[in-house]
Amino acid sequence: QDTCGVHGTWPLDADVARRQIAALFEDCPPAAAKSGALPTLHTVRAVADAWAQAPSVPLVVDPVVVSSGGMRLCDEAAEREILTRLVPLAALVTPNAVEAAAMTGVAVTGVDGAVAAARRLVGMGARAALVKGGHLAGVVVTDVLVESGTSDPVLFERPRIVSPNRVRGTGCALSAAVAAGLARGHDLREAVRIAGDWVHAAIAGAYPTGAGALSLDRPSWPRGTAP
Repeated sequence: QDTCGVHGTWPLDADVARRQIAALFEDCPPAAAKSGALPTLHTVRAVADAWAQAPSVPLVVDPVVVSSGGMRLCDEAAEREILTRLVPLAALVTPNAVEAAAMTGVAVTGVDGAVAAARRLVGMGARAALVKGGHLAGVVVTDVLVESGTSDPVLFERPRIVSPNRVRGTGCALSAAVAAGLARGHDLREAVRIAGDWVHAAIAGAYPTGAGALSLDRPSWPRGTAP
């Protein structure tokens, strides 16, 4: 991958993924984790099997199915397995509007649709769902958080940053930042808020490193947010 797009994928062998996770838990057990592109059914199962044995470790599931440039990053069997195995293990699932619609069958064209899709994902077993609003029209970007056991969604609104070029890696950065916040001891809402503010600042400072999409200017982690 470069700034112009993804040029190819070479899936990691599922047994290697399983061994990597086992080595991590044996020596340096994580305080939280996030999943990203999981290309095959067996890779998804390797992650799901590990987290089924570690329910106390928050898992943020970023359902990366297609790159922002349009290349499919996981096969259809893996996509189904993410829904049936990983989503029920997720402390948080973080689809954008397009991904949320594909995962739930709910049309996501605005905040109401995002809320409905997030509730559907929680109904599938996720402890919480954050449907990101960056793909939707409007001068304000609204991310919608729905948590299991609560009736009212939490809305995070930020002014849209208009850029002449696409900015890459925003969704991956957000899910990783949420996982970092959870690992630092923040509750879910605070971790989502801090992560969103951090990514918003990173988009505002995005800069060119090649001929295509801009790269995030990752700022320092916000002061005063350590537990």
